[in-house]
Amino acid sequence: MPDVLTYDDLPADIQRRLDSLYNACDYRRWAEAIPGLTEVVDAYPGYINAVFVLGTALRAIGDGARANAHFLAAARIAPDDPRICLGLAWERLDAGDFAGAEAIVQRALATASSLVRGDLLAILGRAAEADDREVEAAQRYLEAYEAGTRLGWLEAHCRLAGVDYVLDDVSASAPWPVGMAERCWMYSEITAALAAAARAADPDVPLEKLMVRGCDNTARATAAWAMRAGVDRALLYQALASRGGYCDCEVLMNAASEDDDVRGLTLLVGSIDGEVSEVADALQDFLTDDAPAPGATMEPAGTTDDYLGVYLELPDGRIPQQVTDSGTLGELLRLLAASPPTRAQLRLLAGFVREPPTLVSASPSGEGLRFERLPDDEPTAALEARWPGLASLVAQLRAADTLAPPDGPG
Repeated sequence: MPDVLTYDDLPADIQRRLDSLYNACDYRRWAEAIPGLTEVVDAYPGYINAVFVLGTALRAIGDGARANAHFLAAARIAPDDPRICLGLAWERLDAGDFAGAEAIVQRALATASSLVRGDLLAILGRAAEADDREVEAAQRYLEAYEAGTRLGWLEAHCRLAGVDYVLDDVSASAPWPVGMAERCWMYSEITAALAAAARAADPDVPLEKLMVRGCDNTARATAAWAMRAGVDRALLYQALASRGGYCDCEVLMNAASEDDDVRGLTLLVGSIDGEVSEVADALQDFLTDDAPAPGATMEPAGTTDDYLGVYLELPDGRIPQQVTDSGTLGELLRLLAASPPTRAQLRLLAGFVREPPTLVSASPSGEGLRFERLPDDEPTAALEARWPGLASLVAQLRAADTLAPPDGPG
């Protein structure tokens, strides 16, 4: 029986040929790639990835019988390889054997890479849907989208979950289910997750390569943030996809870049009730080394139009109105989400161009960060009771006719 081979086990000339064939498949030039892939698989049957790509290409042109023959042959070499299991499950699906396809997929999921995980989960969705398990099917399709970001899977989830699917109209952007403040937090969380993944794989990865190297072509970090923030994932994914944000790095390079064009700067005011030092400790990344005690001055190097400059004025802990970039606000919210206060309540009012101000709360209540967009009219009596003086702060934001930073810390 042939050994299972990797790309590095192949001769250099075969590697170069495969690179060209894989490139043709990337552009769906299946007929062009199939003869060459067949020759490589016949010569190196233990190179499972070529078998998988060949089977995918054959199935794409409607030759499921030949595809299945290659998958069955590879199964004698690597019966539990998720790529081969996927190919065999496709054949079961084509034959209408949903239960058989589901059984094959279940044994492959535990070791599946991001390359095939979305397809495997989508098969589970189809099997559950065929068995009238619609709630399970909807969940599987959503997980499939997060693993493989194919819109067909997102549409299937929305259809089964009763969520409006609006991406059929490619001329319009899907509405955001969250405001700009939440999006600042989201972008910061995704950036941190991708940077951590890239550096875990290569501590010396260049700064300009962090986002791409950390992304595994899934929406893993976006999904993690949405579940943490309690956001409807299907609505969020539609809003992101309509702006070119599918996998995590595309969310940053496309959707976040589009937001950069419209969000402008953030006008920020806030107050702290309780232990001022506790909030300062949570935000220590923003503190200068020589922050005065007992009050903390959050004043990184640079001007306030580039960085967040927050001044905690004792005895009432009031933060004067500031101007900051919204990326820094996102980092501030990320730190607060990671270290929520246990003895104090921090309230921030963030105002964005063409959007009602947002009240952000971080408190010991266990709710995590709480976001409330104020109505277009004056703050409600309930909000004013929770934050005395809020109406006057909102008036200051609305009266500002420029986004230039204030003259000084006060």
